[in-house]
Amino acid sequence: MDPDELAQRSAEIAQSAADAAWLAAYAALATAVLSLGLLVGAVLAWRVAKATLDQSKAAHRQMEKDSIEQTRPYVYAHLVPGLAGASTWDLLITNTGKSTARELLIDCDTWPKIEDELTGPLRKMFSTPQSLPPGVSLRTM
Repeated sequence: MDPDELAQRSAEIAQSAADAAWLAAYAALATAVLSLGLLVGAVLAWRVAKATLDQSKAAHRQMEKDSIEQTRPYVYAHLVPGLAGASTWDLLITNTGKSTARELLIDCDTWPKIEDELTGPLRKMFSTPQSLPPGVSLRTM
């Protein structure tokens, strides 16, 4: 090989090496850009997952609250016409909830000063803790 051919061949090799170096640089740049895109995508996915988790926790808390509200006792007191006659009234205490009302106490703001055969037992019943299962009523004169 003469020196001109050798110089030509060396120039071609140098150009191929330069082209390979540029190709490697472009590949490295593309890798960096895609890695950055992957990082941004991962951050966005994390934010969506966190928002979903927060919503799921809120829904779970609401379901717990709804469950408690649905299964708790609901106790009502009504004055109804009495069984003893037309001029009497009975107190009807009913649990319409889905669980037992435990240690139920009834309070009255004012009681007659003199106890008779009606107010004495009624006061004792009101101050004694009662259990009232679902769908059950207490009726007293």
